Amino acid sequence: MISSNLLRIEQFSVFSVSSVPRWCFLHLWPVWVVACPIMTGCSGPDGPQRVAVEGKVTLNGAPLAKGSIRFVPQRPARGPRVGGPIVDGRYRLEQPGGPVVGTMRVEIWPDESDLLRQALANPTESRKHAPAKLPANQIPVRYNDQSNLVVETTSEGPNRFDFELFSK
Repeated sequence: MISSNLLRIEQFSVFSVSSVPRWCFLHLWPVWVVACPIMTGCSGPDGPQRVAVEGKVTLNGAPLAKGSIRFVPQRPARGPRVGGPIVDGRYRLEQPGGPVVGTMRVEIWPDESDLLRQALANPTESRKHAPAKLPANQIPVRYNDQSNLVVETTSEGPNRFDFELFSK
């Protein structure tokens, strides 16, 4: 009974294995070997290649005590924005979480966690004295929101980038 059902299905099927000439499988295998990886993507299971980056950041000639750095891919590079902390004027992002290979716009941000902690600890007092207590952003927007800092990361490395920032 099963074989008769299969026979009926095969008779009404538009495509069956028996209808494909044997030469298609024997002579076109190189096409499938090349076409399948292209159709599924060539960047591998983890996406675009990432690299480790490191360097120094100074503000007015002194190491930046605390802050953060972000690498934003620019065309044609494609990948996620990545970043990390700056401590005592140094930063390092390891390869698994580092930027992708290509042109990156760099943003350098001040550390505002201390100000946030103070505001959360005493919200009433922070609101009263906020304008007088909050220091101005030491890092100008030309290094973060409106950054024109650009670097080129390479797979060969070394990807060491030092940044000298000036507040005026």
